Amino acid sequence: MAKFSHAQTDYGSGEIGEKLSGRIEMNEYKRGLKEMRGFYPSPTGGAVYCPGARYITRTYGTTLHKYYDPANTEDLILSLDGTAGAFDIDLSTFSGATIFVDSAAVKTALNGLNIELEKNKFSFSQIGEILFIVHNSGLLEPLVLSQSNNVFVLRFLYNSPNRLGLHPSLSYPFEDKNIGTTDVKSNGSSLISSADLFTSDDVGTWFRLETSATTEGVFLIDSYTSPTQVGYTDFQASTGYTNNIQSTKWARSAWSNFKGWPKVTTIIDGRAVYSNSKTNPTATWISNLDNYFLLTGERYAGDMGDEFAGYSGSILDTDAFSFRLSSGEAREIRWLSSQRSLHMGTDEGEYVVVEGSGTLGAELGFSVRQQTSHGGAFVNSSKADKASIFISRDGTRIRNFSYSEENGSYLSSDISILSEDIIRHLYDKDADRYADIKIEKTLWDRDRFILWVLTTSGALVGVAIIPTSNTVGWFARPIGGDGIVESISEVTDPYSQKTHIVLAVDRDGAKSIERIGPAWESDRMPPLPQATLPWWTNADHIPYYLDKSSRKTADPLNLTDFDMGEFVLGDEVTALEITGGTYNVGTYTVVAGTLYSRQIEIPSEPDYIVVGFPYEGRIKSLNIEAGAIIGNAQPLVKSIEKLFIRLYKTLSGQFGSKDSNLKPIKYKGVVPNCAYTGDVEVLFPSDPGEQHQYIIEQNEPLPMHLVAVFMRGRTED
Repeated sequence: MAKFSHAQTDYGSGEIGEKLSGRIEMNEYKRGLKEMRGFYPSPTGGAVYCPGARYITRTYGTTLHKYYDPANTEDLILSLDGTAGAFDIDLSTFSGATIFVDSAAVKTALNGLNIELEKNKFSFSQIGEILFIVHNSGLLEPLVLSQSNNVFVLRFLYNSPNRLGLHPSLSYPFEDKNIGTTDVKSNGSSLISSADLFTSDDVGTWFRLETSATTEGVFLIDSYTSPTQVGYTDFQASTGYTNNIQSTKWARSAWSNFKGWPKVTTIIDGRAVYSNSKTNPTATWISNLDNYFLLTGERYAGDMGDEFAGYSGSILDTDAFSFRLSSGEAREIRWLSSQRSLHMGTDEGEYVVVEGSGTLGAELGFSVRQQTSHGGAFVNSSKADKASIFISRDGTRIRNFSYSEENGSYLSSDISILSEDIIRHLYDKDADRYADIKIEKTLWDRDRFILWVLTTSGALVGVAIIPTSNTVGWFARPIGGDGIVESISEVTDPYSQKTHIVLAVDRDGAKSIERIGPAWESDRMPPLPQATLPWWTNADHIPYYLDKSSRKTADPLNLTDFDMGEFVLGDEVTALEITGGTYNVGTYTVVAGTLYSRQIEIPSEPDYIVVGFPYEGRIKSLNIEAGAIIGNAQPLVKSIEKLFIRLYKTLSGQFGSKDSNLKPIKYKGVVPNCAYTGDVEVLFPSDPGEQHQYIIEQNEPLPMHLVAVFMRGRTED
């Protein structure tokens, strides 16, 4: 028999997958856990109980994104519903107030097309007050959300008021001009070709026709007559242009309902970037410098008038341009990321577009070069510092695409390998669902150094990526009330300037927007009474440790009844009841009441409550590697006899070796209801053969920050 003293002081590797459970020599094993649910790795090495998701508002949308409102210097929450025939878009403030968005023209047009726009497949990019929106189906004409004088407007790109008088055709890139023998002429109402050229799909397409070195016209095709004739009503021509002059120099717009619309977008160095359409999947279109609405590349042959702002003559480096990838293997561009250079992912590899000489776009100071050959899924990338995070081609792994100073090249490292199966944590025993679960969306949380990962099953997991401590640590974030997460975004708290993660959650058809803020950092029990807040005027910054949570006071005529209007009859909720300086935790069922249509009744008459759905908070260690005189301790019988649990600003919690023997953590010598910082010494059950790991749980809606666990015990053969 041998005694041992063992410590786990770092949880940075998070939850380790079963395939690595025997790699006791790895540093990640020493820093890892068998389970990390509801906790996340801290940059300082500890494990932090994740705050709850606070209720903001109801929603019908299924895709979330942040919209920054520069006029009011605040982030707004965009909620978008792409259901066929029911397209809608809303904005909400941090506190849940709804903001009207003028989108009637867009809603009418898209609902008339009756197209289905799959959730979380939208691509967004914002500059100033302008947010550009496309969809990776290629069915959505680019949209622009903007605001002026607190009036928010959603329009199509060509029709946006931000174009400042530019002709609508300039918002379209064009294909290369024809170099064949088919000629075309205009006659005042129609375009007529010398051979079969047109189809009914050309309706809605812009058409350029150059009749001489100084004369050119652009026409919007609005009717189809035959393969050799189409009609137009909207056209613009340069000075001196005349009809009935045949020319072989013509070009169609590269985007249309037939040719498809761009599927991904970003903004870099004062230019809007779009890539991939149905007929040009490896093409990229880059706007004019500092004019994100000017996508036409080749200038016009002659002066086209005021709406074209002198867009004629010799090409300039500031002009819009386009290019196609030269690789014969790439079939389509799937993601874009704006870094110091433009990162571009395809189905077969990763590229970088940089300034400088090269074979593509050299005349405009750009070169395009492939760096790695992994290939990605059609999921938007996330930016994590200098890296672009993208999803593997099969949709199950996450890769980190970044430049390595050590190697002098770009690398695409796999950061899923430590916990390959965690994305399926809700369906560990469901073989029918297990193989089909993929990664749907990722989001970088710059305050917590966490990449949040949303799966196609609606599960939320995360990975802490902390370069300074070489940390990659996975964890799962269960959602209270059996919630399914439909989308994820982030906004900045206007009070603390901290990042809040925003979720769209569906609980059996009851959809809500909720936000997860920073962890608790006070010595006092949360939430603080209103009178004790130091200088701001509300409690929006305070974390609550329940999902769909909110702070409520009782009806003044009946101090036991609380309005539960955002919940559903029959919901079972948990309430943290605050009375003076004490608290109680109770479980209640939402019922129909006399004061409110949905309410709970709390007999203790608390000053106020925090109410919501509880969620799991659980840490389970790997098999302890300690106590061997020679070799390793894995095959030996181990028994932990005593634990020293080091905590930081923590309340409540329980510990044990298995679910059947969990005991409450008891704090001695602390001020009642104040968060505890220090060590707690506890006796551990001494059943040999079973006590080779420990479990620590947070079983109440209160903060917990686990710093370290020190163990004493014995081993024997």
